[in-house]
Amino acid sequence: MSDPPLLTLDEAPPRSSSRGRMVRVLVCKDCNNAAGHRLEHELKKRRDVEDFAAGRLTEPVKAEFEANGIRVPARIRHDQGNLIVDGKPSATSPEDLAAHQSWIDGQVALGPAADGSFSIHLGPWHQRLSQVALLKAAYLAAFAAFGYWYILRSDFDPVRAEIAEPGHGALTPLPILTDVGQPETTHRIIEVVKPIRSLAYQIGREIVLLPHAEPDPDFWDKMMAIASAGEGQLSCDKVGEWPRYPEYRLDPPHPNTNITGSQVST
Repeated sequence: MSDPPLLTLDEAPPRSSSRGRMVRVLVCKDCNNAAGHRLEHELKKRRDVEDFAAGRLTEPVKAEFEANGIRVPARIRHDQGNLIVDGKPSATSPEDLAAHQSWIDGQVALGPAADGSFSIHLGPWHQRLSQVALLKAAYLAAFAAFGYWYILRSDFDPVRAEIAEPGHGALTPLPILTDVGQPETTHRIIEVVKPIRSLAYQIGREIVLLPHAEPDPDFWDKMMAIASAGEGQLSCDKVGEWPRYPEYRLDPPHPNTNITGSQVST
């Protein structure tokens, strides 16, 4: 790592997998490069599969096209309700290319009577790493919204440890719930009052629960019990937009005073 560390701009959620509002903040360049390769790449692959299944994959992605048991490399995308498959002749053996061309010509010749089937194979993704990418995005949004004093507290240590070394037991399970009723473009911050007082960072259909402005020494014990169940009914007090830039909505706490819920303005 550079001394002093170099800084760079990071986006939360990352632009390549964002479906709604984003925020840009300054972060450590070395840490961001490592996280980008390890976490955000997995989230991008996951989003590509989700977009393909929903028929909204407008940017071409790498895939494999399979017909008659033969797979060939391709790039796929959707265009006005149609699936566009572009082959890669330069990366395909002449035999496989000829076999696929013969199959396609045969299907075209049959017209409406065509009964052939094909498969599209997209690359697998690492589920946990894709979720840690969402945890990182929520952490950066928390920084943008509420400032250094909030995200540098000791109760965020497990979050930083999980982002630095995913899967090493800092957070098991992850503090992420699913809200299937929300569109993928939903990006917002929610003040949760039950079953645990927290601030929730919703990214599409997933909600990352992080500590509230009022510290709770038992926060992570309570959170792990909720996350282990995999579901929960959240009671909310306030709902606010995802920040577009650092806003620091909470003033730094005055020495020897407690932060009260009334100070949260989301």
